[in-house]
This record gives sequence, structure tokens and C-alpha cells, in this order.
Amino acid sequence: MPTLNLSEGEIGKLIQSAVIMHLSPEIREKLITEAIENLFDMNTQRDYHGKKVSIFEQQFNYAVTQVASEEIKRIIESDVGFMERIHNMIQEAFKKTFEDGDVRDRMVKNMTKAIESGLKLKDVY
Repeated sequence: MPTLNLSEGEIGKLIQSAVIMHLSPEIREKLITEAIENLFDMNTQRDYHGKKVSIFEQQFNYAVTQVASEEIKRIIESDVGFMERIHNMIQEAFKKTFEDGDVRDRMVKNMTKAIESGLKLKDVY
């Protein structure tokens, strides 16, 4: 007797086909309609900021993020001068921050306000 060797994916596809073939046309249409509606249901997921999004929108945003990350990585790895320019910009920002007395004084003042504000909130709780 011959044996049949199927992968999990192939077995899953066979089961799906068998189930779909045995559904009435009405039930099949309802199942497909509800599945599509679920893809666009705004109450099923929330994004990183708590905004309601559909599964479709969430997956689209994820795909865009992945493509952008890959492109940024490609740019960084292929453009030798890119990292040098970033390094120079950071150095320039620190130089301006710590050498310009007015900027330094404003930064210290703002940091002091932030710390004071944080301590005041801590006292409330």
C-alpha cells in the first residue's frame, strides 16, 4: 500500500479545500464577507498610539515600516560619507550647545524647570 507524505502546509490546504467544498454557497459567501469585514473592522486593533485601526491598516503600516527600515539600512551601509556626516552634525550640535553661553544657560534653565516640575508632581502623588 503506497504512503502519502504531506507537509503541514499541504495538509492544511487540503483541509481548507475540503471544508470550503462542503459549505453551501450561502454559508461560503457569508464566511468570506465576514472575513473581509473583519480585515477592515476599526475595533479589532490599536496602533502604537492607541488609535483604533483595522488589521489591514496595521499590517500595511508594519510593511511600510519594514521597507523603510531596510532602505535606511541600505543607505547607511552603502553611503560611506553618510555616517561621517551624521557624526559631524552631532559634534556640531554638542559644540553649539556647550560652547554657546546663551544656549547653555537656556538649556540649564529648561532642565531645572523640568526637574522642578517632576518633583512637584511627585509630591502630589
